[in-house]
Amino acid sequence: MSSSVSPFKRRKFIQDPNHDEEQEGWLVSYADLITLLFVFFAVMLSISSVSKTKLDFLKDQVNKNHEQQGPQSLSKVKVEIENEIKKENLGTKISTEITNDGLKVSFNEQLLFQSGEAVLMGEGSEILKKFCKILSAMNQKYFIAVEGHTDSRKIHTAQFSSNWALSAMRAVTVIHFISANGVDEKRMLVKAFADTQPVSTLPEQEAKNRRVTLLVY
Repeated sequence: MSSSVSPFKRRKFIQDPNHDEEQEGWLVSYADLITLLFVFFAVMLSISSVSKTKLDFLKDQVNKNHEQQGPQSLSKVKVEIENEIKKENLGTKISTEITNDGLKVSFNEQLLFQSGEAVLMGEGSEILKKFCKILSAMNQKYFIAVEGHTDSRKIHTAQFSSNWALSAMRAVTVIHFISANGVDEKRMLVKAFADTQPVSTLPEQEAKNRRVTLLVY
């Protein structure tokens, strides 16, 4: 019996000379694509790692800078301001306090304004000028928020429709004054609180709530 291979089976072993090249061509392209993707993600991972390192470094620097300009430095500013307060014998009209928000310097209404008014009095202007010398020396180091506060008695006049309007205008008046006397206006902002943040809730101490506060932070 013949052991010859049938023509059909023989055809399976007959290959086109270009068969391998045609079939393997797409494999080469696929391999190139995988290589490029690998390189791409490797570069992205590298950039990500560097950015995280830089971010951690910058974060450390910011924290160090915050610590240097934090409570310890504000304590020095507080001492300077308190020395000026003692020098001018204003201990009953100006108070200082370091809080989580920063250094608060509060000026009683009686020192700066007449009741229900937002025009600086002469004495108040002279006092503020002295503090401007201290504040202007910190222009590149701190920011200042000027806060207006009132008592709980309602006000409705031709000039001020409410305590909000009064507290806002007093803060604006002070910020205009101190910016005209050397304090960088680009590092200041105005806040109005009306009677929402009283120092005291006792009726006999309502006067303490009428104040303008400089928050150094």
